[in-house]
Amino acid sequence: MCYINTNSGNFQITKDIIVGKNCTFNKLLSLAPKSETRDLQNGFKWIYISNIEIENQVFHFGFCFYHELLDSIHFSFYGTYDKKLTWENYNEKDEMMRKDTFDKWLTKTLGKTRNFEWGAINAYFDLKGGNSGICLRYR
Repeated sequence: MCYINTNSGNFQITKDIIVGKNCTFNKLLSLAPKSETRDLQNGFKWIYISNIEIENQVFHFGFCFYHELLDSIHFSFYGTYDKKLTWENYNEKDEMMRKDTFDKWLTKTLGKTRNFEWGAINAYFDLKGGNSGICLRYR
């Protein structure tokens, strides 16, 4: 599934999980009760949903809420045929290639536009964190 509506910013992750700019922490928690949560005690809370298989890809999502409203969605994926990512098999060059894969996925999914009235979505590589992914941030 994994569909992003470029007009509204709504993100349909599964047939049951659709989130958008006005999604609340408790609403998403009710849609994904087996998720992990983290409260940073500074207005930010996170919900993590892992291992969602979509079209031969395994997705991992982090939903960031600020004062109960969805601020951003951070996610990544790998092929069901790929090796599991660990620090033991980490390689910066491979991680940069994953960032390129995410850029290509965004272009295939959304076209070349990355900025919208509701927010922006981009692929990134975090050298300090040693990871890459996609971030959808609402305005």
